[in-house]
Amino acid sequence: MTKFRNKYRVEENRMRILNYSALGQYFITNNIQDHHWILGHVANPKMIYSEYGEIVKKEVGKIPDHFHISILS
Repeated sequence: MTKFRNKYRVEENRMRILNYSALGQYFITNNIQDHHWILGHVANPKMIYSEYGEIVKKEVGKIPDHFHISILS
């Protein structure tokens, strides 16, 4: 792990050979500290969102307003 301004930082995990601005399908993964299920849970196989999950869902839905993409749900 390297340091930036004397603080540890997480290395970038993107593949350098990929153009992430190109058309294609991408997955958004939320990694929550200590793997707590704060965004909701799955039941019968539907996602039941918590209050935090609703916020994330709403904000992810805004991505096409800023970029020329579509979101599959």
